[in-house]
Amino acid sequence: MKTLEKIQPILLESEDTIIHPLRNLDMGRLDQITNDLFELFSDSLVFKYSPEKKVVSIKEANDAVFGIITGYNHGTYAHFITYKKNLEVIGVFYLVSPSLAQSKYSSIPTSTWLIEYYLKPKYWGMSIIPNVLTAVLNKMITQSITKFGAIVFRDNLNSIKVLDKLNFKFYAKFDFYQDLYLMTINV
Repeated sequence: MKTLEKIQPILLESEDTIIHPLRNLDMGRLDQITNDLFELFSDSLVFKYSPEKKVVSIKEANDAVFGIITGYNHGTYAHFITYKKNLEVIGVFYLVSPSLAQSKYSSIPTSTWLIEYYLKPKYWGMSIIPNVLTAVLNKMITQSITKFGAIVFRDNLNSIKVLDKLNFKFYAKFDFYQDLYLMTINV
């Protein structure tokens, strides 16, 4: 098996949001984070295209927090999108290492980091995801990471628009319902 690629956790702040991993200072608000994740991960709109990922209980949301913690040792790097005004976790994005991505999906090109993102519907249409992903991808360049991919359901036109805005290009059909989009940043 390949050596697992590691990244430095991303911590970025904008006028409205903080992008961060689970930090020591978050330990005192794990109940709030769990509740925020339950609201996000139990939303039928968020998981319209992948209902099997939807959670149905606070325990499952708590397990998701535990998964976020352990994911850092297994190649899945989760970061929260926290709204600064009320410290609500409004979204999550994942960076999946190339070796983990390729072990799950052989069609992923070498050295490609997969991105996956979720945002609470009440924050849709505010350009939060494009802004967050732009900042994150720019931060990844500082870690010499320049190849990214996203697997998107063909019917998920909003996500496709986000990827288009970020200069991801259609690469190939991934399966019967999804497509693979790729982007390489030239530095």
